[in-house]
Amino acid sequence: LETWINLKDVNEAVLFNPRNAYQNYNVAVNLSHKVIYTYMGILQSNLGNANYCSAGQLSPLFNDPYYKTIGVGTRIFLGGGVGYVVWQGTQHNPTAPRTEKGVPRSSAGTIAVLGDLKKMSPEWLKGTTMIGYGVTLSVGIGVPIPIS
Repeated sequence: LETWINLKDVNEAVLFNPRNAYQNYNVAVNLSHKVIYTYMGILQSNLGNANYCSAGQLSPLFNDPYYKTIGVGTRIFLGGGVGYVVWQGTQHNPTAPRTEKGVPRSSAGTIAVLGDLKKMSPEWLKGTTMIGYGVTLSVGIGVPIPIS
């Protein structure tokens, strides 16, 4: 059986993304003598570059370092629509060592999210390609937190 379907053809479609908004993700470097292609981008040989991923001061989990407002059931902006935090994300480590202000000194929190794919927008949800590695999905996420 071979056919084509699109989002309009199905009555329901959800996006479940198991690791998002990483709180202090690792930096990737390459000590070898050849270029390496990874999900974090191209790593040049002999420490020619360093790749990392963070929203910095806008990072939801940096702004809620002990998960006081972000958790299961938190309503979020997901891919241009509404989504929810449904669990801790893969590689979640809430016991990572922290500074006095709660900033993790190593890889720490992540969130797993779920949303109605039919209400999302291509502006905030993009299929992308990492050269030499493969395809991936770039997802826009926003998490509301109280500001004191």
